[in-house]
Amino acid sequence: IAKLQAFRGQTAEEIIVARMEPGDDIVPALKSLAQDLQVTSAAIISGAGTLEHIHLENPASVVFPAPVSAIERQGPGQIVSAQGMILSGEVELNLVVARRAELYAGRAEVGNLVLHSAEFVLLRPGKMRWARVSDPETGVPRFVAEAPQVAPPTVTLMDRPVDPAAVALVPPSFIRKYAAMPVAKSDNTLVVAMADPNNVEAIDQIQQVTGLKIHPIQVPVQEIAKAMTALFTRRDPDESA
Repeated sequence: IAKLQAFRGQTAEEIIVARMEPGDDIVPALKSLAQDLQVTSAAIISGAGTLEHIHLENPASVVFPAPVSAIERQGPGQIVSAQGMILSGEVELNLVVARRAELYAGRAEVGNLVLHSAEFVLLRPGKMRWARVSDPETGVPRFVAEAPQVAPPTVTLMDRPVDPAAVALVPPSFIRKYAAMPVAKSDNTLVVAMADPNNVEAIDQIQQVTGLKIHPIQVPVQEIAKAMTALFTRRDPDESA
């Protein structure tokens, strides 16, 4: 039984409607649009319009990579259905096209030319990048979704850098509430800069949430305030609450 893999945590960031004019080539036009709008990932959720020329391909064998069976027809053709994805800026589009009493379906290639007009609706995900990565064993491209890597904010305290890994151990709400800035971790000890290093409640709470021994050091409150400002104004808003 095949194991299903799900990619969660994605949200709809933007809906984009692309209108094409007579003579436009659908796949290159969508790729150009993605480049112009800096859209590296999107779902193509619908499409409609008429085609002057149709060029589709389907796999002709069960092996991978498979030879393809090409369908090329002169229009007019009516787009019945259009779905696909933009992955790493590349367009993967599947079309179903009606031509007189015939119906054609397959992956859209270069050469699907708009006759009168065509419109496509794209849904761009937020904070996720979609791509295909070749399976190391089979070579078959597999879909992956990843959050873009964001460099951690550079925060200093008393002109010395604060370790982002240490900061990540303590919830932002604790840092704000107790004016306590984690600065470094060594083995099972977390060094925390505090305006009041005798604040037992703060030390106990941070120790409970981290599971580490807390070593408080006294730092002027104005210095901690500057470090907190640097930390929370540079972080992603979703991460600072």
